[in-house]
Amino acid sequence: MRIKRTIIGACAASGALVLALAGCGSGGSASSPKSSDSSSSAKQEQTTKKADPKKEASVKVTIDGAQMATDYNGNPCVVVNYTFTNVSNKEAQSFTSSTYTEVYQNGVQCDAAATDAADGNSLLTNVQAGHSVQVQEAYSVKDTSDIEVKVYAVENMFDGKTPLAEQKISLS
Repeated sequence: MRIKRTIIGACAASGALVLALAGCGSGGSASSPKSSDSSSSAKQEQTTKKADPKKEASVKVTIDGAQMATDYNGNPCVVVNYTFTNVSNKEAQSFTSSTYTEVYQNGVQCDAAATDAADGNSLLTNVQAGHSVQVQEAYSVKDTSDIEVKVYAVENMFDGKTPLAEQKISLS
């Protein structure tokens, strides 16, 4: 009697497993067309976005120069000066929330640096529409060879990499 119950239980469990797997198989193929429809829709949407003309940035940035300094560890760094302008008719924006920068020296991207020589608060200062603020950001450097500075609008980061501003700066 005990063997019959075990066999019946095993058969029932096997049957349930077969039904569950069959359900997964049909659910997967039934949802497969939806997935490809979603993929087609996403691809079409992506193509449409690429075909749209480039959106104008809501901010302007000029690179106003740079000066050498030392970071808190005594290592060389460069402080880059920017003018950040909110040209939108929207809410206030800050340099940090609206842009991202890339600074290269000898083909290698420079890391951000911490120094007393830069006004770090200026990066977070909100600027209302139609107004500007002077901004400073520090970057670690290896020596006094030239740096390349590029500033991009965050809102256009997926529309290609057209910088708002770019400049090669001599540190020597």
